[in-house]
Amino acid sequence: MSAPTPPTTDERRYDVTNSGRARDTWSSRIALPAVVTAWATVFVLLTALASSDLGLNRGALLALAITGTAALTAHAVMAAHSRIFSPWRWPAMALTLLVFASVGHALLAGLGMSQSWGQDLLNHTVICGFALAIRLAWAGYRAREALEGEVRLRQEIEQRLELARSATARPNGPVPVKVGHGHALLDPTTVSLLEADGNFARLHTAKGEIFASESLKMLAARFAPYGFVRVHKSYVVNRAVVRVRNSEWLELADRRRVPVGRAFRVALD
Repeated sequence: MSAPTPPTTDERRYDVTNSGRARDTWSSRIALPAVVTAWATVFVLLTALASSDLGLNRGALLALAITGTAALTAHAVMAAHSRIFSPWRWPAMALTLLVFASVGHALLAGLGMSQSWGQDLLNHTVICGFALAIRLAWAGYRAREALEGEVRLRQEIEQRLELARSATARPNGPVPVKVGHGHALLDPTTVSLLEADGNFARLHTAKGEIFASESLKMLAARFAPYGFVRVHKSYVVNRAVVRVRNSEWLELADRRRVPVGRAFRVALD
């Protein structure tokens, strides 16, 4: 049986970071120029409409101008928030708000709006505040999604690595044990304890005890790849059947207690 292939570096990168960075790159490099272009286009278009002889409804045109300038100002501020980093982010956002709100106010004044510059600036500030709150909430949601995805990825990687280590450390198949003048093939999962008996050993299995015509030291080395560990000069236990452990003894699944020797305590860690 071949061991599972551990994840590569490329697999660990996942889509959690790449997708977020791609969106942030687009936001920082494209959003601000796009907003400036759109704002200039709207400004020119509304100015042309205001000076034309098409007989357009001045109130509808003014409402469109108010909505457009407020939205574009909010987008410009959000673009500055994406592109510029501390400590200049907030001053840059404030400057962007002042510039765009002032130009928008000049446009609206040209269309006949009687509202003062201070009132217009306050309106734009409130709208930008709402837009910033929505942006930060969305960024927090994306960050939580990315974190959860990274946690799932790490768990998957750890599971795959654990499977790889297990497959490498614990071979499959029965273990040969010398019994009398012959050999018996034992399934290591059915063996809970190896116990010294003079120069020989006894194996405690699910079907009873088996007397082995070889030393505990030889059996300990043969069973070690299957998760068996020596805890005493006279005992080797299967880690899988240990229920309770302390510094003095172990309790196995069958309620048997096995003493732990001082020289072997580190082997359990």
